[in-house]
Amino acid sequence: MAALAAGLLLLAGVAVLLDDATTLTATRPAVVIDATPGELLSVEPGPLPDGVEGDAWRISYASRAPDGSVVPVSGMAFRPDGPAPEGGFPVISWAHVTVGAADGCAPSQAPSGSFAGLERLLALGAVVVATDYAGLGTPGSHPYLVGASEGAAVLDGVRAVRALAEADAAADGPVGLIGYSQGGHAVLFARAMAADHAPDVDVVGSVVVAPVTDVAEFVAGGEGNPDLVVFRLLVLRTWADAYEELSWSEVTTREAASVGEAIDEGCTDPIGEEAADGFLDRLWSDRPEARPEWRAAFAANTPRASGAASPLLVVHGGADPVVPIGGTERFVAEACRRGEPVELVTDPSWNHGTVMVETWDDDLAWLAERLADPTAPPSSDEPPCS
Repeated sequence: MAALAAGLLLLAGVAVLLDDATTLTATRPAVVIDATPGELLSVEPGPLPDGVEGDAWRISYASRAPDGSVVPVSGMAFRPDGPAPEGGFPVISWAHVTVGAADGCAPSQAPSGSFAGLERLLALGAVVVATDYAGLGTPGSHPYLVGASEGAAVLDGVRAVRALAEADAAADGPVGLIGYSQGGHAVLFARAMAADHAPDVDVVGSVVVAPVTDVAEFVAGGEGNPDLVVFRLLVLRTWADAYEELSWSEVTTREAASVGEAIDEGCTDPIGEEAADGFLDRLWSDRPEARPEWRAAFAANTPRASGAASPLLVVHGGADPVVPIGGTERFVAEACRRGEPVELVTDPSWNHGTVMVETWDDDLAWLAERLADPTAPPSSDEPPCS
């Protein structure tokens, strides 16, 4: 089987044989529930940031673990202020950036329960659902950058918010996906798997900003860089839980034990501080990039063009030191060859942070246009596939 299909096949709960005869088997979670993906499990009132009008709820719902088991996932749901349009509001599913792997890092557990840009999303006249992803705020390990699990959480959140009567979400209305960094990676998987995993979710447009599009390259960037090591450590630690063939202890030293504890118990800042505390070069016992089982996992969780028909806007800065743009350029080229309706917006001066500041308004305008008219033409006169 081709490595590019492995991530999606793992969602079905099967072992995958990669081209180099390396088998990956997703680990069964400790907590599995008897529910249907997208089923709304619990609802409680949630907070709204000061100045934001509308309603908010903390929710939990059923989704998929990497092995295909059904697990609980938490998140937030937001309704804009005012009466719903006839038939209900469209839905936007937001996928968040890297926050860590411990339950306390879940965005829905924050006092605000919110994220930068929420007010602008609600102003588009849409219900917003914001997943925490599996294992953040719920039992079990968070499978960081395991694409099929992330993508399922993004899609199943839409189903869950439709079941929340107070949200007034349209039962079969248009859906937009938007994600940043880790969230961009999640949205690329969600878009690719939507037709199979959630055919009832009509994705009319997806926006990904600075997405992780080459996982091996992203992980390699943290080997000797204290600013990026947190991302490498999160992958190594959480994937050792996600896959039976992978081991944390085989690629890290005993001196990394305290870092492992920081990952299990803390969020991104404490992890980076622990890892960079004078012994970064003594963390590694082997390079995962040199081991076939890790290479297989990188391949399985790197987004690939799928031939999806829904429009895709890709935004990435040429000066991004966190997620290099090269992987994104390769992904877009592959999507063009597959005939996908994709647009790439880039600027050589944007870095991982400024790309959001410089493009957020245009990104949301593009998404609003697709929610209003899924047949809207490209926003650029020179799309990358021309």
